Amino acid sequence: MPMQNPKAYLTPATLTPVACFLYYFQRHISLSYLAAGVIVLGGFFLLYATWEKPFARRLAKTVFPVLAIALLALGLWQFLQLRDPGDIDHASYSCALWNMARGNPWYSINNMNFFGTHADYTGLLWIPIQALAGEWGLKAGKCLCMVFAAMLAVRRFRGNPDIAGWGAAALLLSPPLASQFFNGFHLEYLAAPILVLALDAFREKRLARFLLYAAFLAYSKEVFTLAIGGMLLVAVVERRSWKWILLPGLLCSAMMGLYWFVILRHFAPEGNNLESFMPHSLAEIMAMWFRRDTLFYFFHVGLPFLPLMLVLPKRYLLLPLPLMVFYAAFTSWIFESMTTHYNYPVAFLCFGGLILAANPPEVRLGRILMACAVTALLSYPIWRPNLSVPAPDFARVRDVHDIASQVPGDAAVLVSAPFMARFAARKDVSDWTYRKRPAETYDYILIDRGFTPEFHVEKDRLERDLDSLTHSPAWDVAFARDGLYLLRNKLSPVPPPRP
Repeated sequence: MPMQNPKAYLTPATLTPVACFLYYFQRHISLSYLAAGVIVLGGFFLLYATWEKPFARRLAKTVFPVLAIALLALGLWQFLQLRDPGDIDHASYSCALWNMARGNPWYSINNMNFFGTHADYTGLLWIPIQALAGEWGLKAGKCLCMVFAAMLAVRRFRGNPDIAGWGAAALLLSPPLASQFFNGFHLEYLAAPILVLALDAFREKRLARFLLYAAFLAYSKEVFTLAIGGMLLVAVVERRSWKWILLPGLLCSAMMGLYWFVILRHFAPEGNNLESFMPHSLAEIMAMWFRRDTLFYFFHVGLPFLPLMLVLPKRYLLLPLPLMVFYAAFTSWIFESMTTHYNYPVAFLCFGGLILAANPPEVRLGRILMACAVTALLSYPIWRPNLSVPAPDFARVRDVHDIASQVPGDAAVLVSAPFMARFAARKDVSDWTYRKRPAETYDYILIDRGFTPEFHVEKDRLERDLDSLTHSPAWDVAFARDGLYLLRNKLSPVPPPRP
């Protein structure tokens, strides 16, 4: 029966989506967002009022699989149409994996040793995926890791489709996760299911299993030790035995000590190129923590999970705190952005209270998680730059395929294009802007004249360089069509492929 009491609609679960809509509308005034928001909120209140109806139950069972398929399909379509904004990161890791598979830890895009960048050594498990399915396999695999982790996060509620369906949907729609279906590839997404399993082991008090997962996470990326740190704070509040605090803390400290003071000093004695992001003094750290942007960072991450966090024990608010405080100390905006990959673990930690809670309030939890999912959906404007639904341009896709067929696998390639990942599985490939040596040392240069994002390329300079190259007697124009140029170095020792 529909609820008759108006007060039933004045709860955090109903007010949070409305507040979220009003907040983002005043920040991103848009008629399309206004129309979409009204429709979404109307549907939300209709479902909230008719919760026991068969339609609402059927929707709870289908919302997660439909959402997962839609996000995966849109992400792969964007990648197919050469519009993935995370392409350069995808290319970087693709180059690293290809070289590591051949026993070469040096990868040219970063001009660094794989072991001297991040402590992401479990990422080598992606090598068979790349060997079997190439760049498509890496892209799809990353997305499936997020989907699988969301499924694991609600698996103990699979007997209650309201909780399982809307809970998993809320996770996938949260800005730190939804945005990453459209942002290249990164090695550490392999750790997403492991993070959830670590939370499960923590709840079940399986210390040996928890330590195994903690070790995997520590060498998936060093910041995951701070996710473990959030769990240890909860262990302190819960007054668990000393083993639950000391052993995981010692394990993570030992693994990070080995990374920072042994591995990094051996493989990257000059540093791992992170110095420009680091704060330089305690005063600067304090200034970063107490700036206005940090407040908005906590608000943007936590808002979609607010209805859930308000009904769970407040000690679980500690879970994301160490990682978020760490990110807030950096001087670069990228660590607090919802468009980059850094905050995806934070989303799982914000949701972690539901994974850890022994007796969550299941009677009303389905509605609360639906409110979280709707709030996450209404937070879309904050990660909007990642998403595009490009019109089909198969002619351009064929042109890129034709160019790839003209570049030998052992050629050194310099690229300025939004599809660098297609050319990255080779020994020597570099980005045009970030290259470490002169252009004439490469066998081929690939330039997309239309690819001039402000953060990456100076348009006028690229035009001058392209004009110089196309008129240079040292270079042959192997391909030129619709702004795509492939140039071959006449002095290259690598023979062109046979027609």
